[in-house]
Parts: sequence; C-alpha cells; structure tokens
Amino acid sequence: MLWHILKTAFGQFRRHRFHTLITITGLSFGLAACLLIVLFLRHELSYEDHYPKADRIARVVFDFPVEEGGYLEDCTSPPALGPAMKRELPAVEKAVTLFPPWGFNRPVKVDGKTRYEEKFYFASDQFFEVFDTPFLQGNPETAFSAPDAMVLTRTAADTYFEGIDPIGKLVNVGSMNFTVTGVVPDPPENSHFHYSILARIDAFWGTNPDWDVENDWGYWNFYTYVLLQPGVTALELEAAFPAAMAKYDDTPEGERSSRAHIQPVKSIHLESHRRWELESNGDIGQVQMFALVAGLVLLIACFNTMNLTLARSTIRGREVGVRKSMGANRPQLILLFLVESLLLALVSFGVALMLAEIALPWFTRQLGTQLELASLQDSSGLGWVVGGILLVTLLSGTWPAILLSRPHPAAILKGEVAESRGRIPLRKLLVTLQFAITVGLIVSTGVIRNQLQYIHSHDIGLDRSKVLTISLNPTGASKAYNAMKEELLNYPVIEHVAASSGLPGGVNWTTRVGVVGQEGEIFVNYMRVDPELTATLGVSMVWGHDFDPSREAEYNRGVLLNETAAKAIQGDPVGATLTLGDRQIDVIGVVKDFNFQSMRDEIAPFAFVPSRSGFNYMMVRFAQGHDEEALNLAREAWNKVLPDAPFEATYLDDIFAELHASDASTSRLVAGFSLFAILIATLGLMGLSAFAAQRRTKEITVRKVLGASSRGLVALLAREFFWLVLVAAAIALPVSGWLMARWLEDFAYRTSLHAGVFLEAVVLVLVVAVLTAASQALRVVRRNPSASLRHE
Repeated sequence: MLWHILKTAFGQFRRHRFHTLITITGLSFGLAACLLIVLFLRHELSYEDHYPKADRIARVVFDFPVEEGGYLEDCTSPPALGPAMKRELPAVEKAVTLFPPWGFNRPVKVDGKTRYEEKFYFASDQFFEVFDTPFLQGNPETAFSAPDAMVLTRTAADTYFEGIDPIGKLVNVGSMNFTVTGVVPDPPENSHFHYSILARIDAFWGTNPDWDVENDWGYWNFYTYVLLQPGVTALELEAAFPAAMAKYDDTPEGERSSRAHIQPVKSIHLESHRRWELESNGDIGQVQMFALVAGLVLLIACFNTMNLTLARSTIRGREVGVRKSMGANRPQLILLFLVESLLLALVSFGVALMLAEIALPWFTRQLGTQLELASLQDSSGLGWVVGGILLVTLLSGTWPAILLSRPHPAAILKGEVAESRGRIPLRKLLVTLQFAITVGLIVSTGVIRNQLQYIHSHDIGLDRSKVLTISLNPTGASKAYNAMKEELLNYPVIEHVAASSGLPGGVNWTTRVGVVGQEGEIFVNYMRVDPELTATLGVSMVWGHDFDPSREAEYNRGVLLNETAAKAIQGDPVGATLTLGDRQIDVIGVVKDFNFQSMRDEIAPFAFVPSRSGFNYMMVRFAQGHDEEALNLAREAWNKVLPDAPFEATYLDDIFAELHASDASTSRLVAGFSLFAILIATLGLMGLSAFAAQRRTKEITVRKVLGASSRGLVALLAREFFWLVLVAAAIALPVSGWLMARWLEDFAYRTSLHAGVFLEAVVLVLVVAVLTAASQALRVVRRNPSASLRHE
C-alpha cells in the first residue's frame, strides 16, 4: 500500500510540475529562514549550559534607591558580601568574589617580555568549584589552592608561553607575582563573561596589607556569585536574604535601603540589563521577535502548500471520487495526502539546508556571533529538525486532506468541492492571512528603520562626530597624557584634546552627592575631567561658567552639573555646595542635558568633576574630513611617548552606534525575513493566479471574442487579489501598529508611528500582488481563442 501511495504522489508531482516547483520553492525559503532563526534561538537559550552546576549558580545584584523615588539597578557588590552570605545563609553552599578588568589592560610580564592583557580577572578560591571547568593541564582540585595561583586559557597559554609547558612558570603582573597552576579551554561564546587569565584574588588583597576585606562593605567594584544548596531556588534565597543580612545594613532609620536580588546565572544573558554588566547581554525581546518572525514566515509557506492543493481540488476531487468508488476509505485518502505533504517537506528541507548554508555568513555577521548548521546534529538539534518537518507536514497537509476526502463520490465527480461551499472560501482566507503577515513584517521593518534614523539624527546634547577616544589604561599612559596632548596640539587638524575617567556612551561612575542645607542625597553619574572636556565634546553651558584652570581655588573645588542634576537642587544651583565623600565642592555652572547612555534610558543626573590625574581616556577633536589623519597623528604621538604600550583608539560616533548595534542588526534581519515573506507570498500567488486563469479559460475566450479588451480582462482577474490585499491591510495595520508601539516604549527617546510606514507597506504588497496576478492572467488572455476553446 505504501509503495502505491508513493507512486501516486510522485505521479502527481510529475503531472503538476509548475505547482510542485512553486510549492517546494516557497517551503524551502520558509524552512531556510526557520533554520537560521532556530540556530540563533538555540544559541541564545544555551548560555551557561556548559557549567554542570548552572541550575544552582546565581549572581547577587542590588537596586539602589535614588532621589526621584525609583531605583538604580546595579550588578556590583562589596567584597565582604560573599563571605557574609556563606556564614549567614545555610542555603548558600559556596560563594565566589570576582573582580573584572574594568577596562584596564594589565601588564603581564613573562621572561622579561611584557604584554597588556584586557581579560584579566581576579577570583576567590572556590571559583572552579562553582564554575566547574575541565582542565587541559593541572589539577582542578588544587589549581586554585595557593594564594599566588594563576590559571590560563588555552589561547593565553599559547600567547604568553608559545608552545612551552606553562605549569609552574612565574608570571609578573605589576607588583604581583603568580605561578601558573592550570590551563583550561577558552570560555565558550555562550558565556556571559570571558576571561583569558584568572588569578587568585588574595594577591589583589595583598596590594594593601591593611585592607580588612571581610568587613569592607563600601567598595562596590566586585561581583558575587553563589552556589545554592541542592533543592534551593533563587527566589527562596532572595526571600531569606534581608533578615539574614540585616546586621550588615547601616542605612539610617527612615531612609530607603538597597534591595538585593538573586539572579539565576542562566537568566543573565537574556534578562539582565543592569548597570555594569560584565559584557553586553542579549535581549529576550529580540529572541521573542525572531521566534515570531520564524513562525509567521513558516505559516506563509504552509499556507502556500494548502492553497495550491485546494486550488487543484476539482482535479484531485475526480481522482478521490474514483478512488472512493473503487473502495478506498477516508483514512487511506487522508494518508495519501499527508504522505504527499511529507515528501514535499523532506525535499524542501534538503533545499532549505543549502539556502541556509549560503545565507549563514550574512546572518552571523548581522548577529555578531558564530553559528553552524553542524550544531543541529546533536539530539536536541535533530529534535528541532524532525519536529519542524512534521509540523510543516501537518500544517500544510492535514486540512486539505480532510476537505478533499470528505465529500460523497458522486458530489466530487460533479465538481462540488467542499472547500468552496462557505461564504468565504478557505483559499481566499489563507491568501488574505499571507498578505496580512507580509504587511505586518514590512511595517515592523519600517518602524525599526525609522527609530534607528531618529537615534542617529537626534540632538543628544553633545557633538559626537569628529572625536577620537584613546584608552589610557596601560601602565604609565595616564601620566604621559600631558606630553601627548602637547604633541597633538601642534597639528592644525587637531582642535581640542581632553582627558576623563570615563566616556559618554561608555564607562562612567556613580556616587551619592549631598547638598549643603538640603535633606537627602542625589544619585549622580560623574566623570573626572580636565578643563578642555566640555569644549572637546561640544557641550553647551546653560548657567554659570566653564572650568578655568587659572582660578586655582575654584578649579580645585568646582563642579559642573547637567540640567537634570541641577533640578534636584532647591533654589539657584550655581553656587550651591555639594558633599562628595569627605570633600565639599561648589557648583560653578550647569551644562545642557546630554545623552551619555543608550536612547532607551532617560537622561540621569550627571556631574563633571575637575581633576589633574586619574584619567582613563583621552579625547581628541579633529577638523571635519580628517578622520584618518587624526588617527595616524594620535598613533604617532602615542608611539613617541609610550612606544611599548598598545594603542587603542575608537571614534566616539562608533561608541554610540555600538549602544544600538543590536537594534541595527534586528532591523536588517527583519528586513531580510520580510523579503523572504514577500518572495514566498509572490510564489504562492503566482501559482494561484495561474490556476485561476486556467480554470476561467472558456469565460475569458468568450469575453475576448465578444470584444473585451486585454486590459479589461487582466483587470477582471487581478481585481480579486486587489481586494484581498486591502482586507489583509485592514487586519495587519492595527495589529502591527500596536506591537511596534509596544516595542518603541522601550526607548525613552523615540520616533512616532508615521502613516507613511503603513502606506508604504500596503502599496508595496498591493503592487506585488496585482502585478503577479496580472502577469499570469495576461498569459491566458494572449492565447488564440480557437486554441483555448479547442483545449476546453
């Protein structure tokens, strides 16, 4: 029986080559899009899976109360937190304190040769007991037992020791000395932080012998991870935290205290977007968006198959009637149609694999990650593939099989097809849904594109163009800043040079600032700067005046606030005295608000604090059109002053662009998948309109003989699809508009939903639909009437 079904299916494919080709092409494009998205989804959902105890690892984070009544979400914690949690909370089995690079490149000296390492982490002794990692060399049980222990990744070992066995070798890092005790694989890409060198944190404590680490609750530059006892959840630990740790909270009575949260480590990548994340995380919203896009594109492809099958209902109906007359029962007929759908799905999947392999380099470039089709060969990947093929088979084949196997043989042989009995034929409904999905995807593409254009053109309050930023993190670079500044200002193309402890669009610091004579504190972002910074960034003064180094006393005590910070000061902000730690500083001026973070975030209080040292970055403003020349001049000045230190420079525009790199890639990918949807819908429409025109050959011929024009006949056949597109637009526009309005709500500064985006989507789909239908109708209209009637 199965052999007979297969012969019948292949016979159908051979007799209806055109429709079979269209079906396979549409399904192939739909499955290819789904394959790419499945690769991305599996990668995003697999973060930290390589750690055997990942389900029990959690990170401790805090929300800090701010003046406006809300909270600032932060990732950092003090060094005393981990040991205290281990003592006070039985639910904590182990605790790890981690100190990241904080943007500094540490000088690593091996055999007299110094290199600067950017992924140098310090960790407490239980790190490898929590983040269980296989060792390539060394003993994992003892590798971190000595206070001077250091573990290298495979890449770091090859870099620093160049093929020599590193175990037992000495490594100097500034004033600290370490012994290499192990080599581990490089952390995989699906980790929320990556290290090249991991050193025991005891050496870091030793840089200050008087440091009482276990009682230091004020140095919030560390990260705390805990390993929960088996059976304990993060929510249970979070509930127990306040009472158990209350004795360490010194918040004055009546003031709001910080709130602790326990984050499961597997949730960090997609769900955590706090201040001071170790690395840029993914976005659960992007994952959900692509999952939705994959489903919609696949639905369009499946609708094509259903439509083309139902379009041939009259022809297939006669076949079914004959089979029923010969004794075939309904289950056998349903199986016949499902086997045909399965064969189409299998062939389409093979083609989809080739299409996905071709598109994969572009796809991974947009995402900035490495994906491989070979990753689908594991049991989970094969499950996705088999499930996808079965889903396509059922979606595209089940309903046509049920409809075509339902009628009585006599009814079928008379041409009475169940599909067409209702007021709205199923084929029209499916075509309308196809168009609606396509319109919705095009609208989404347009809204995302407009928001990115808005971000790029929006006045952020500073001039981010024509500014080169140079890292001063290597040892000695900050001290050599004045010499480099003097060197650069000798060139006419260099307009301003300044230095700061942070970067707008990048790293800056936060602190609490009190106002003398006013209750409460202001939570302020700040940077230590030299006098030229405001001119270099093009920040405008609103009140007061800029820094003036000639006024020594004022320069040492002065501070500039942005407008948001100034609003928190009662009365005239200029002249107000602030308390910063054990210092008192005076507000000498107020600058215009500027975006120093992503456009998703509202502008927060900010302060420029003058300084003569402690700089991490140099900023160079150059003349218009001299980008490359300014970069080369900066490199030459650097090599004169610090020939052995690495030169790291970035344009400030690129730093701000990086803040929305994920949104930009989402825009390009949604646009790409929208093209897939248009192509698939066009293919289906081509088959349907060709079949519709073929079925009305006699009517068209008679009308033509009676004097109807070719233009009128083409319009007659295309008119049906014109109205279907309008109905689809009526469905898609409000739904897609609502969804994109929700997406825009994530941005504090956003564009509006322009009518042009919706009109553009409708017109584009309308033109494609009408031209496709008209082209197929024209083929029939141009036939010789006698040949058409002879065929009928």
